[in-house]
Amino acid sequence: MSPLRKLIWPIYAPTIVFAVGSGAVAPMIVLAALRIGFSSSHASTVMAYYGVVGVVAAPLVGHVLLRTTDKRGLEGATAIAALSLGISLAALYSPGMLAKVGYVAGLTGIAIAASVWAIARQSYLADNISGEYRATALSMLGGMMRLGVMAGPALGTAIVAFGGIPAVFWLHLLTALLAGGMVAVFLVPASAGTKSAKKANRLSRPLRRKPDRISTAITAYAGMSMQIVRANRNVLIPLWGTHLGLSPTLISATFAISAALDVAMFYPAGRLQDRYGRLVAVLPAYLIMGTGFLGLVLFPGKVAFVLFASLVGFGNGFGSGIVMTMGVDMSPDIYRERFLGWWTAITQAGSAAGPLFVAGLTATVGLAGAMWATVAVAAVAALWAACLFPRAYRRLDLNTAGGPL
Repeated sequence: MSPLRKLIWPIYAPTIVFAVGSGAVAPMIVLAALRIGFSSSHASTVMAYYGVVGVVAAPLVGHVLLRTTDKRGLEGATAIAALSLGISLAALYSPGMLAKVGYVAGLTGIAIAASVWAIARQSYLADNISGEYRATALSMLGGMMRLGVMAGPALGTAIVAFGGIPAVFWLHLLTALLAGGMVAVFLVPASAGTKSAKKANRLSRPLRRKPDRISTAITAYAGMSMQIVRANRNVLIPLWGTHLGLSPTLISATFAISAALDVAMFYPAGRLQDRYGRLVAVLPAYLIMGTGFLGLVLFPGKVAFVLFASLVGFGNGFGSGIVMTMGVDMSPDIYRERFLGWWTAITQAGSAAGPLFVAGLTATVGLAGAMWATVAVAAVAALWAACLFPRAYRRLDLNTAGGPL
């Protein structure tokens, strides 16, 4: 029996449930800010702040998780999320200056809770799944997150139609409590004090006590580039479709096709990585996404838009979970949570930088220039990974599948 089956109820089911709620809330953050009384520019700033909090909080979260178990961390994050969502709801029902402060405080807590959920799950899988299934386990985790984030906005749209903007915050409160309850019931904790002993017994090599800076820098650049290209996909493809004069319905349908291809790849991508190495996922992800963006620029038209935008989604599916997998591969066996906190902050900075990257280039060289620049980012990252990944893993006495040389 696959060792991943034991993760369905303690990890994967809570992940998709929590992601449904966060996915429903994300598109409503700006609209909720406007309802409370923020101006349009300030509402955009609130959205940017929400993203920055996730980046800044990650290293602190990693330090905190060192001193507790992953299960307690997830339970604590659930409590923080519930309290923060309650504060946000109170702000929505009582607009005013105090409500603005409360809303920002609530978003801060929601972002921190999401960061804890991300790092604690990654750490738990790293400590409890053998290396031969590592990429598959983390790709599945990434796939569950994507499924939830896809379903969340669709469910949120239906709920807003009946209950207004506060309804999606109620939905996230419900999903957070449900996900936290599943963790409390099904997740078997490992005592924080026995983690090192468990690792030592399972590993066929000496414990790695410190990260290798060169290996980490090589893979972190690849991870940041992946996040930049992914973030640009969400911004550039709708803008390019609008630039071509396509209808919102067609653009939305194309995104649905792209997302379906993306999600369909998460399990095969993980198995390929575990059997043949990380490059088998990293290179196709960069090259296929880059080709998709290139095709969008070179072949303007309705059919080409659907084809190449869908190709970008297919390429992104190859990279499902790859950033988390690289982080675990590079992490030391001691103080892993602290490393993963910094790794998450660095790679999430790529997600935050993507829209700024697009905005700056669009303002200076136009939308097509931003598309070409994204192609360049993908191409350079593919070349970087092809040339340097084997070296990065050899420095850790690993092959590119994460196994010992």
